[in-house]
Order: sequence, then C-alpha cells, then structure tokens
Amino acid sequence: MRQGIAYMMKLIKLGLFLGMAISLGLSAQQTNGAELTWIDLSAQIPTTTLDQNINYPLLSFSSSRGREWLAGNPNQLFQVTSKEKIFDLTTDLKKIGFEKIRQVASDGSHWLVIGDSSPWFNQPDLAFKYDGMYWHNVSFIMTALPPQEWIGRVAGKKNIWLLPTGKSLYVWHSSLNSLLKINLPPELIGQGQIDFKFYSVENGWLVKTNNRHGQNFYLFDGQNFKNISQNLRAGQRSCIASNGSEVILFETIPSAEAGQSVQASRYHGYGFQTIDKLLNPLTQNSSGSWEEQNSHAVWNGKNWLIFNHDRRMAGFDGRRPLFLFKETKDYFINSGYGTTGSALHVGYAVNKNGEMLPRLVMTTQ
Repeated sequence: MRQGIAYMMKLIKLGLFLGMAISLGLSAQQTNGAELTWIDLSAQIPTTTLDQNINYPLLSFSSSRGREWLAGNPNQLFQVTSKEKIFDLTTDLKKIGFEKIRQVASDGSHWLVIGDSSPWFNQPDLAFKYDGMYWHNVSFIMTALPPQEWIGRVAGKKNIWLLPTGKSLYVWHSSLNSLLKINLPPELIGQGQIDFKFYSVENGWLVKTNNRHGQNFYLFDGQNFKNISQNLRAGQRSCIASNGSEVILFETIPSAEAGQSVQASRYHGYGFQTIDKLLNPLTQNSSGSWEEQNSHAVWNGKNWLIFNHDRRMAGFDGRRPLFLFKETKDYFINSGYGTTGSALHVGYAVNKNGEMLPRLVMTTQ
C-alpha cells in the first residue's frame, strides 16, 4: 500500500496531473501521412484485484510478445489480444499465491511475472513463466539470487533471461534449473550500485549502465561485455528504445528558433553505426520534456511512437523527420510493442472531478 501511494506521489511530482483527460473512444489521427486508429479498451478492464483494499487508479504494465500483451498494475493482470479480446489473469495469480506483482517481462514468446507471496517481503519471492495458457513455477530463480542484492528490471529474449541486481548480473536459460553469474567489466566492479537497462539488438543486448562515475554503453552477447560507448553519442538523459534491428536515441535540445527541439538518432542494431541523426524544431516550450525520465518510445511494426508525460506524442519512421501528432487525451505511462502496426498503451486519465481512471488503449495503423 505504501509503495502504491509513493508511486502515485511520484507521478504527481512529475507533473502528470496538468490538464484534464477525457475518454478517447474510437478515433483516428493523421500527420504527414501516418494514420493511427485509437481503440479504447478501458471499459473492458477486469475488476478482479489481488487485494480489494488497495486501489490503483492507473495501469503501469504493458509487456508484449508481438500480437498479445500482458497489461495491469501491481494489483491486477490481464491478457490482451490483437483482436481486442481481454482475459482476466488475476484469479490465476491468486490461486498460485500472488499478493502483489512487481514486474512483467517478455522474451518474445513467454512472459515472466515476478511478485510477492506476502506484502511484507522486501525482495520478491515468486516467479512464474506464462505461455499464454499455462503457468510454470520458476520461483527458484528468486531464491537463487543473493538476499542482499535487490533485483532490477528483468529482460528476456528467446528463452534467455537477464536478471540484474544492484551489484551483479545473472543469466537464466529457461531449460536450466540454475543461474549463471556474469563477470562484469572491471570498470563496473566495486563501483557501488549499478543501474542496468537492457535493449534487445540483433546479436545480444545493448546495455546502458549508470553508476557514480557516469553512463556507459555495452554490447552483451549473453556471456561477455564489450564497451561501445564511443559508438553511441547519447546525453546523460537520452531516452533509448530498440526494436531488435535498430536503436533510437532522442532527447530535448535547446534551440534558438523553437525554444527547444528534439534530436533523434538512429543506429543499426548490429555494429551500432549511425543511420541518421535529425534535429527537429518540433517541440515548442509548451510540449514538455522528451528525456528519459519523462518519456518512452515503442515500435508498432511500422513506426516509432514516442510519448512524453505532458500528453505529447511524436512519430518517427526513418524516412521523414520526427512528426508530431495531436496532444493525446490520456497520460500514457508504458506501451507494449506490436508487429503489424499495433501497440498497446497503458496509463490513466483524470476526469472533470479530478479523479484518476485507469486507461487501456490500442493503436493500429
């Protein structure tokens, strides 16, 4: 409960309550030839919760395996198909012992749901793999982690799962019953807490690390790290996203003409050569920040869609400069990628009475 309240207070501090949001319904936006259809699924959000005494008036999870997503928040989870069908999974989680959901990750074919069997645990103790129909208990990966090392954001690809902690990195192949501890680069050892972020690329993962000595980028092939920081000219607050074959970086840059502009850079996901770098005077002072803390990007199979916390939305297809869509009517916290022009976006709205309402919206193109 305290963590839920703290999370909502963090959203307030980020300024997400500016303005009022109203229901999206079914509508289309078109900018520079890129048309999106918005399908509002919010009315279909299941009402089942793990703890009926806790109310999360927002959705924060959207994890994809291409044409299906798992969406929810720490108190509920459900499955969404590209045909707009929704299946409640919270009852399943109750039966297998979940009292809280910490995170949901995907390896492209399965999901890994991590959570707690007790609200009092400091470290999550449950991990279940879900194939779209059946649950498989793999909680041994939680107990195998050193108790003093807090688990970070898990990443997966093709049955390989990366489990970072504040001090180390562990790899689990879903066919094995043990974890492999990875030897970290010397510059990361003994440098205090490490913040790992993983982005899937063709021959492994792009890894962004932050510690007290700054930011670095590595290519991780499942066993070894290679420092590629010189290949990626990213600011400390650049927002990064990957679709497996290419990586984009974007951030807000001061501009004499527009007040501020968005700089977008695109790199090959193999070798990390620069494809192009574009400076776009598209975001005026009123459109807020496009930096990592305040924005996220998702690939829908055709275009990049980029959102910030001021309800602004941009598109990027690699053929044209970044283009802005109209201001969105909801605040989107997270998005799950698609393969055929679709993506699933989660967040919340604020009605005219100032009440927060969870939002679930699919875009198709």
